[in-house]
Amino acid sequence: IAAPLMIAQLGLGAISVILAPSYFSAIIFGLVIATWMNTFIQLVPLHRDLQAQGKDEELINQLLSKNRIRLLIWITILAIKLSQDSSWNIL
Repeated sequence: IAAPLMIAQLGLGAISVILAPSYFSAIIFGLVIATWMNTFIQLVPLHRDLQAQGKDEELINQLLSKNRIRLLIWITILAIKLSQDSSWNIL
């Protein structure tokens, strides 16, 4: 379900680094890469185990815990993007 959005985010991040290089675009692209690493190194194997074993509370808790990492990364990306937009600047 998340794959098309993650692919789009990766593509847009790469385009941003190439066409408008900045510290912000590099940091955001690095964070996007971190979401991919979290997804494919940690979450995909847990999803496979859960699918193979059926409902398992320990696996579900691990999945939720590791998914929080991805959520925090996405929130960080959003905060950086909003800080770049002058209409959101309240200081």
